[in-house]
Amino acid sequence: MWSYFVNEIKDAHLMTPTNYSKMIQFMSFKLKIGSFFLLCFCSIQLSAQDDTLRVLFLGNSYTAVNDLPDLVAQVAAGKGKTLIHSANTPGGYSYEQHAQNATTLDLIHQGNWDYVVMQEQSQIPVIPYFFEYVFLPGGQALADSIRAYNPCAQLVLYLTWGRQYGGMQCDQSGTYCSEDFVDFGHMQDSLTASYLSLSQIIQAKVAPCGEAWRDVMAQTNEVLHSGDASHPNYSGSYIAACTMYATFWKEGSEGTSFVGTIDPTLATQFQQIADAEVFDHTELYHLNAEIPSGSISGQTNNNIVQFVNEVSAFGPVSYEWNFGDGNTFAEFEPSHIYGMGDFAVSMTATNCAISEVFETTIHVTAIHLDENLGQDDFRICVLDANGTYAFRCKDLAIIDGIVIYAANGQCIPVNLDRISGQEMRFHLAYDLPDGVYFLAAYSNQFEVIHSTKFVHSSR
Repeated sequence: MWSYFVNEIKDAHLMTPTNYSKMIQFMSFKLKIGSFFLLCFCSIQLSAQDDTLRVLFLGNSYTAVNDLPDLVAQVAAGKGKTLIHSANTPGGYSYEQHAQNATTLDLIHQGNWDYVVMQEQSQIPVIPYFFEYVFLPGGQALADSIRAYNPCAQLVLYLTWGRQYGGMQCDQSGTYCSEDFVDFGHMQDSLTASYLSLSQIIQAKVAPCGEAWRDVMAQTNEVLHSGDASHPNYSGSYIAACTMYATFWKEGSEGTSFVGTIDPTLATQFQQIADAEVFDHTELYHLNAEIPSGSISGQTNNNIVQFVNEVSAFGPVSYEWNFGDGNTFAEFEPSHIYGMGDFAVSMTATNCAISEVFETTIHVTAIHLDENLGQDDFRICVLDANGTYAFRCKDLAIIDGIVIYAANGQCIPVNLDRISGQEMRFHLAYDLPDGVYFLAAYSNQFEVIHSTKFVHSSR
């Protein structure tokens, strides 16, 4: 269907590598606890990248003209880095077409890519009908295919540039059109908004090549379009390559020894402008989105803490909690029952090879137990002097676990065995002094079924 866009099809013979765009234990009885508060903020710096990166470029002639992947590789080599790259760039291709293209899928299936660059056909994002029915679903389909075989690869949307003079963008039949853009900047606004939207939906970074063009055009008299007012000339592709380098390696392209056919002084200016566009807007373009960031907090119901996890990252993140009382759990937002005391809680969020630790402190200053909840059919029996007890009740099946407390509010570890439909046994995990203890039985919904006190005696 995208043969409609004649400007790009006519240059199909120029194809080589291509880039894809970027856009836009748990219960509740009558407990009374002191207050606690939890804070954790993680300060993220730009993370260093390996000197060698593997990058797959998927796009069309905007990537193929002047061999953008090779330009990126040469900029990288001029900084002492190595870019291993491959590409598929059929003329006028869209995300939708790449998601079904055998060559693209074969390259994706090779796996082990550090980055996959996605470049959309240049008009699709600015035509409302195609934005909704082609750009967004096509980008999602391609992203899903990439992640199925490359779960740790980072997606990069290649944010392209507007037409040199703006204008209305239509399919060949004229059925679907954009607004009539008054100039380059007007069309660039629409492209940028579209790519930023898609970047949020599919969790992709954005290489802001079109915005770097805008900056260069504002600060110099350089023309970056080729004679068709659409494709890049050599300078335009060089600026895109510098922008890609900064996005991949998270360091400036300035100082690369590679300037190609560009005057060295002008090339340095291009590098500086491209670097500034990337690093002045790191959050907007999700430059560090693969690094887990955010905070953890908690909500309490008596001494039960329901943790709130506001840590996220672009990628397959796993979470490991250390509750600070000897217990750990792997879940996004766990709940936990505490005894009295101060507890240093940590949560490690891991996204592929990147881990960040988030910390807080829980303060529990008092616990009040209702010792007569659900007593009608609930009995505790001493089985031996070594700390083995049985408890029986008719509704045992709905009890998910128990918590034992000492009189000072300390949680006592127990080993629990379900013996039958009406009997459970627990063994106190270590020798305890004689005295009064409290037992609370709870459901898997943190509803207290029974609570009572009992006397432990070693005699």
